[in-house]
Amino acid sequence: GIDSLLVLTEAGRAVVSGTLSACLAAYRAAGCDAGDECAEPGDFLIVHASAVCANGPSASAVSDACHRAVVSAGPWRGAGRAGDAGLAVFGLELGVALQRQALFWLRSPWMLTMQLGVTLGACGLLSGIFYAMPLDLVGAQNRCGLLFFVLALNALTSLGAIRTFSRELALVLYERRGAWFRYPSVSYCAKVMLDVVLPGLLHPLLYGLCVYPWVGLEPTVGSLARFVGLLVGFNWMNGALALVLGMLLVSSPAAANLVVLVVSLFSMLFSGFLVSSASLATGFEPVAALSSYKYALEALLVN
Repeated sequence: GIDSLLVLTEAGRAVVSGTLSACLAAYRAAGCDAGDECAEPGDFLIVHASAVCANGPSASAVSDACHRAVVSAGPWRGAGRAGDAGLAVFGLELGVALQRQALFWLRSPWMLTMQLGVTLGACGLLSGIFYAMPLDLVGAQNRCGLLFFVLALNALTSLGAIRTFSRELALVLYERRGAWFRYPSVSYCAKVMLDVVLPGLLHPLLYGLCVYPWVGLEPTVGSLARFVGLLVGFNWMNGALALVLGMLLVSSPAAANLVVLVVSLFSMLFSGFLVSSASLATGFEPVAALSSYKYALEALLVN
């Protein structure tokens, strides 16, 4: 946040220079009383700027400063009084950023609707295809294919965060330049919570409720909880990767989508399902070790 203020006239003369408390003291000395309505420093400057201009000892000099005082008040909004706790301010600003991020979803619901539709459709289709598979070699092979397909589908549905982030970045950068938030990171935190954490938790729960009980996997609560937990961690990792690459290639969402897709496909190739890890040449072993599919698939198979 901004802890100090410098107000200048058109001629470059300093009217107020110092901390927030010193600025407020200067306005009170000019005849303004903060009163109970001064819940925020920005509100105080906006409400009493005209009074300072009219009653101050140097009206001609301060009149030029009043507009700058009002404009400079913006970065303080949401900061509260000078003694507010930093954690409380962060929580307040995060709530504002979360509300705005939710409005983005409500105004453009097609991505969320498509993701949920694909997940629900996949749940119904997979439950029908793999229903009551026999406990033999063919059934085991089919269940391996089921787990691999579920991982691939979850990874690919995380690509939607890239395009939405490219549209919102202009607003985030504008707010950052204007210092509208004391903690600029709240915009990114809200993005991660609603575009990575929430979908990454929702889709595995749907798979756990709609697919797991009907395809002959281990019928225990512990195994079901581990299945959902592994999918959640896998989704969060791939969603975070997509978001980071989207930030690095924000000028070209199409290129970001292509890069994430290629990375995901090569990670899928070295999962151990399409090609055995034991048969890989020595030079490819480090690449296989970076595959997110490899560890997630092994954990699901063991579970």
